[in-house]
Amino acid sequence: FRDYNNFSDTISNDPTMINLNISIPKVNGDNFLWHYILNGLILAKPLKLYLNELINALECENASIQENILHLYRDGKNKYLAQVQFNEQGCIDTFMVKTIDGSLIYKIISWYPKNFTLIIFYSIIIGAGGLICWWIYQKIKKIRFFKDN
Repeated sequence: FRDYNNFSDTISNDPTMINLNISIPKVNGDNFLWHYILNGLILAKPLKLYLNELINALECENASIQENILHLYRDGKNKYLAQVQFNEQGCIDTFMVKTIDGSLIYKIISWYPKNFTLIIFYSIIIGAGGLICWWIYQKIKKIRFFKDN
């Protein structure tokens, strides 16, 4: 970030770039981490160690970790807290935005494909069981028909 921000200062203070109305914004670790999370951050295991390394490498000032939950203190119209919880695979599980006093503003809970797989699996088993029951019923019906005639 230091190299990028130095380059940004060079571009922003260059008279030619000023005349062309070109500027490059400065970036800090907190903003980079925020955009990285919004674009689908996936972590390696062990999660807590990786999160600590990521925060230290980016030199984040407004980020903290509590187990597998990343807390980001952000400023907008008002100050707020974004909590990002990661599951055991390292994917984002829950994303919450709260006010500083703890009122919930926004919450997204992930939906896992494994649930979808189980639904399909159980549907196939129930369907096969229904077909077997229907086949047995037809056989019994046929046997009764031949016994009666």
